[in-house]
This record gives sequence, structure tokens and C-alpha cells, in this order.
Amino acid sequence: MYLTGTLPYLLLLPMLVCVCSLEGALPGVKFFLTPGWDALQKLQVWSDAAKQLFFSLGLGTGSFSMMAGYTHFHSNSFRVSLLAVTVNFIGTEIAGLFMFAVYGVFTKLYKLPLTSLEIPALDLAFITFPEITSLMSFPPLWSVFFYLLLTVTSLNGILVFTQLIVSCLEVLYPMHERRHYKMFWLFVICVLIFICSLFLLTQADLFTDKTMDVYIPYWSLLFISFSECFILMWLYGPRKFLRNITDMTGSIDRFFWKWMWRVLTPLTILGIAGFAIALTCSSLRRKDDALHIRQIIGWLLTLFPFLIITIYFFHKVIQEFSKKDDLKAAEEKLSNSFFFFFFSSFLLFFSSFLFFSSFLFFSSFLFFLSFLFF
Repeated sequence: MYLTGTLPYLLLLPMLVCVCSLEGALPGVKFFLTPGWDALQKLQVWSDAAKQLFFSLGLGTGSFSMMAGYTHFHSNSFRVSLLAVTVNFIGTEIAGLFMFAVYGVFTKLYKLPLTSLEIPALDLAFITFPEITSLMSFPPLWSVFFYLLLTVTSLNGILVFTQLIVSCLEVLYPMHERRHYKMFWLFVICVLIFICSLFLLTQADLFTDKTMDVYIPYWSLLFISFSECFILMWLYGPRKFLRNITDMTGSIDRFFWKWMWRVLTPLTILGIAGFAIALTCSSLRRKDDALHIRQIIGWLLTLFPFLIITIYFFHKVIQEFSKKDDLKAAEEKLSNSFFFFFFSSFLLFFSSFLFFSSFLFFSSFLFFLSFLFF
């Protein structure tokens, strides 16, 4: 991971310098660095910014927690977190400078207005940049650099999330005494990822990619992040959590982090979810059959993480109460907070709503397929 995490930056910097030497790149960079205050009035901008933040930092995925397990117990988690966010911000800015420099060269080449230019990600990777490399010195070298950058970046994400799945299996089913099982499960996970990726090689690859990109991760990450804040701060308790951090780091600003985690962060996540709901409602008004089909399939896929979390939550609650020896301790543990009952009732209602919604979506999808093919 050290190689796949640092090599993209080493490849991107010389490419940025080379692209900026071309005619038209500087107006693109200037356009990227100039604030567009009118754009802040659009909900889509805020939603895209939040989505970029969640995806680039891996919030709600457990990747940071997994990689933090490789550090020692008394490591300065605050310093490491601040360093990770800073490096991510710098990397995102460098990537933005590179992309808009390419946009500037492209608009200069075809005499197009930069403000109205919209290039999809696939077109940028496989059409626009190869055309820009023909204007550079040693075009094959920069083409190799660019596609090596894409390969290493993708490989880095695959390595992190594959190791994340293996780590979750190790927690659920300890493998320290059966290390050969770890390699077996790693092989099985890679094979399953390969088989699932074959759907992107069909004629519906763009449809599948867009559906997975829009629906599957975004709502799930919002729900998981909100659940983490709610459970840690309102069920487990901020005092216990801050005491655990103090045992690791030695000291912490209790008032600041307690206010941030208990109030500001959940409200921010709910605000982002509100933006996403408003955008979803606006897209539902469009009379487009292909868009409607994608929404049905996308919402069906989105419901699975919600149902898995709620089912596992109630499974653990029932498991705690089913232990006869620890029944009294479990009752005290689960009834310490009034919010537990509120949260369990909310999850019960929400899981029921998701179940019936998924049933309706699935029924309508089957009806559409029967109407289409029969």
C-alpha cells in the first residue's frame, strides 16, 4: 500500500508540469482557482462536494479503522487523522489542477468556451487526454504515465477494500490459529470481485456503472456515518468514548470534540441527506423510461446495506438478551440510555418501511420486465 499510495502523486506532478506548459492550460487553472459564488446556490454543487468528501476520505467504509489497526496502541490518532485529511486535500487539489489544465488545452484547441464544457470521466481518460498527449514531447511516455496512474490508483482502492473485507472476517471469525484460511478467503473475495466486475464488460456497462456510482455507495455511507455518530455519542456515551481516546493519546479537548461529534456532525450528515433527497425528488419528475428503470434498480440495490445493518443490530440485541448468565448485565447495559429505545423503535419502523418499499420496487420491476419481454 505504500507503493500504490504514493506512486500516483509521483506520476501526477510531472504530468501537471508538462500539461501546464501547453497553450491554454493557464486559463483552465485560473478557472479552477477562481471562486464561483453563484454555484454555491445550487444543491447539486453541495451534494457533489459531499460525495467527493465521502469517497476520497473513505468515510463510513471502515478503511481508516482497518488501517489504524496496524499502528501501535498509543499512537497520536489526532495527528494521523489530520495528516491523512491534509494529504487527501493536497492530492485532490493537484488532481483538480491537472484536470482543468487539460480542459483549458482542450478548449483552446477547439475554440470552445471553458464555462460550458462538460466532459465525462470516461471521455477524459480515453479520448481527451490521449489527444492532448499528442501535443506534448514524447507522447508515448506521458500516455504510459497516465494509464499507469489510473491503474495504480484503482489498484490502491481494491487493495484497501479487499483487506477491509478480510479484516471484518477476521473479527467475526478469528483466524490467528488458521492462517491458511486467510489466504483462502482472500482468494475467494478476489474471485467474487472479478466475477462481479464482468457485468461492466457487457453492452450495458455504462448503465451499470452509472447506477452503481449514483445509488449504491452514497446513501449507504450517509446512513453508516450517521449511525456511527449516533451510537457512539448517544448510546455508548461521549464520556466513555473520550476516556478511551485519552487512554490512547494521553489528553484530548473534551468540550470541542464532544460538541462536534454529538451535535454538529450528525446535523451536517442530515443536511447532506436533505440535499440528496431534494435532488432525488427533482430527478423523479423527469419522464424518461431509462432513467426510471435505473432508479428502480438503483433503489433496490441501495436497500441492501440498510437492511443488513438493521437486521444485524436486532440480531446482536437478541443475542445479548438470550444469554441467561449475563441477562441482568445485558439489561443494565441496554437500558442505560433512553435513546436506545428511541433508536430501536426508529430502526424497527425504518426496516419495515424498507422491506415494504423494496417489495414494491421489486414487484414493479418484475412487472416491467414481464411487460417488456412477454
